[in-house]
Amino acid sequence: MPEWTQAQRDLAALIDRVFADGKVDNAERDELRGFWAKRQMPLKEVRAVVDTFVEKTWGQVIADGVVTETERERLWAVVDGLHLPESVVPEAMWRAITTKKST
Repeated sequence: MPEWTQAQRDLAALIDRVFADGKVDNAERDELRGFWAKRQMPLKEVRAVVDTFVEKTWGQVIADGVVTETERERLWAVVDGLHLPESVVPEAMWRAITTKKST
């Protein structure tokens, strides 16, 4: 992790906590919104934290080479909870989220 500002470290800790269970409830959404409104961080700083979190989460999911339905839901919770557009999500992660496994 590069040198981050205190706001970036706080955001990283908040994101880690909010997504620890793989879901985002309404109170957690409100907490994220409140953080954005209060801190008003530059987009570049926010993107550095979010990109690092997304890469870390994706790495954890694909570590065993299999993306389970539970992991797919976890990934979607990250994308939805952070309102990430497709363009900032790694292509392989996006495919894993949007492609249903045929049985």
